[in-house]
Amino acid sequence: MVRVVRTSCTYHCAACGLHFHSLEAFDAHRVGDHASNDPETRRRCVHPLDLDGKLVLLSEDGICRIGGPDVQVGVSVWTSDRRKGTRPWDAPVRAAEAAGGVSGA
Repeated sequence: MVRVVRTSCTYHCAACGLHFHSLEAFDAHRVGDHASNDPETRRRCVHPLDLDGKLVLLSEDGICRIGGPDVQVGVSVWTSDRRKGTRPWDAPVRAAEAAGGVSGA
């Protein structure tokens, strides 16, 4: 018997419905000011494809068990592209690389 293992989302955005495999990826797709009511600056979702490669598609056939008894199958699950040093704490490494002081991995 063959068992199919699907990637599961661990974070689900109630605002836009997207699925994420890490909190880091979920946070990356939310931009704006929490306190603003202005449509230009308020807190909002940005599609992962519009984030200049910060997020990558982990699976197009994922599964989501978040949000109730209904299981969603066949969902796209996004994650951070850690290879590109997109995490906030990678900024010093990116700065050193730009200055020619550190070679990229």
